Amino acid sequence: MASIRKTKTASGATAVQVVRYAHERIEVLKHMGSAHDEAGLAALVGAAQRWYAEHTAEGTLFGTPAVDTALVAEGVEFLGATHQLAYSTLMAAAKQCGFPVFVTPTEFFEKTL
Repeated sequence: MASIRKTKTASGATAVQVVRYAHERIEVLKHMGSAHDEAGLAALVGAAQRWYAEHTAEGTLFGTPAVDTALVAEGVEFLGATHQLAYSTLMAAAKQCGFPVFVTPTEFFEKTL
């Protein structure tokens, strides 16, 4: 399976490559280039993703999300998201199985990571 790799070069730039790991070796399928800033790096990663989609038979696990313009409104700012539903579901399952239940999500993640 191929993946996109970012690695530092001797000049301090970040190189973007499409690689495949086979037989404990890295095989470079395509070297996309090197960037010295975040904008250039994002452009190279986008180009690598397009090349990957066009030149490999492997699909991505989640695909490319479609943007529903009906959900995007002028002047709306995304402030964040919580994972309360996932946390409460996992804690209920843990309690049902007899595992210790932590008080806060922060405490849960500090003890499990």
